[in-house]
Amino acid sequence: MRNLPRKTIFCTFYSFKGGVGRTISLVNTAVTLARAGKKVIIWDMDIEAPGVQNIPFFKDIKDKISGGFIDLALKFQESEYKKSSIQNLENYLVEHNEFANIQLLPAGNLENDDYGAKYSSIDFSKLFPNDKEEQPGLILFDQICLQLLALAPDFVLIDSRTGYTDIGGVCCYLIPDIVFLVFNYGHQNLSGIRSVYNSLTSEKTRALREKEIKVHLIASMVPTGQFGVLGLKDERTKEWDKYKLDKRIEIGYLPEVALNETIVTEKYPNEPESQSYKDISRILLSESDTLALSEDKAKKSENEVSQSRLVLRMYSEKPFEKKVAELFQKHKLYKKLLEPKGVEYTKYVSKKYYLMMQYWSLKI
Repeated sequence: MRNLPRKTIFCTFYSFKGGVGRTISLVNTAVTLARAGKKVIIWDMDIEAPGVQNIPFFKDIKDKISGGFIDLALKFQESEYKKSSIQNLENYLVEHNEFANIQLLPAGNLENDDYGAKYSSIDFSKLFPNDKEEQPGLILFDQICLQLLALAPDFVLIDSRTGYTDIGGVCCYLIPDIVFLVFNYGHQNLSGIRSVYNSLTSEKTRALREKEIKVHLIASMVPTGQFGVLGLKDERTKEWDKYKLDKRIEIGYLPEVALNETIVTEKYPNEPESQSYKDISRILLSESDTLALSEDKAKKSENEVSQSRLVLRMYSEKPFEKKVAELFQKHKLYKKLLEPKGVEYTKYVSKKYYLMMQYWSLKI
């Protein structure tokens, strides 16, 4: 995604395998951020098996969903990939009834029987062709991100497609500032997560992006307190540790969450069960603060450059000696530039210093 001035953090939740609690982790994090007064947009990009809207937390808004990403992509394809055909995604955004600062951009309308047909009709190989320099998919995602930025949310949380896919690659490499890799300690997850983690943190990936991706690990559905389980858990975690995948947030297994998909940060916001999601949210809030400071610094720098250029224009009609004196005075590189008896400026400053000061004033 293009590197634009913004306050929005794009964050992807990715898992190599399904069924590890990725979507539940994302929604719990969204609720925690919303309780902190942040505006959050959840973007469901698990288009093969979309599920965000089916979580009970969203049951009251299901009938408001008219479409989603799949409709944006299909319309784009039908127009032969014309940028002007990309619809306004606000047509598909749905606001949560209780948490007004949480909005959902669904994968599509799952209550309509034609979702599967729409998905099947999209040729993703043409969005991201291997044999062509032009990549229509980049246009589509760039425009969607620009529309999201225009809405000025604090966070866009992306529920990514699993495995090695083009869409998963876009969600993990192209768009986000932060990626949370969600997994359980099973053998099936280790190889895939290790591969994705190493790729996201590689020098090659850093070289391709203007901004480094921050990658964090979430071990989800971790059993606790059961006879014989703790020793087995220790055995499994050691295997992850040896691959330097040791800085992890752990989310404990809760039967209520596994069976009812309860959002504990909504139901038990002050209980220990919500602590892991607060830890995830703290990472995001910290990154948001860092981005805000960076943007403030950039704006301040831009304002100073503008002021310096204005000053130089003001100097253009003044005598050379006066230009030098005022520039030195502006940058506080003087002690006393006025003669005691009047406004006669120093006349022994060479042109070299004036040119140097001019250069500095434009480079602030």
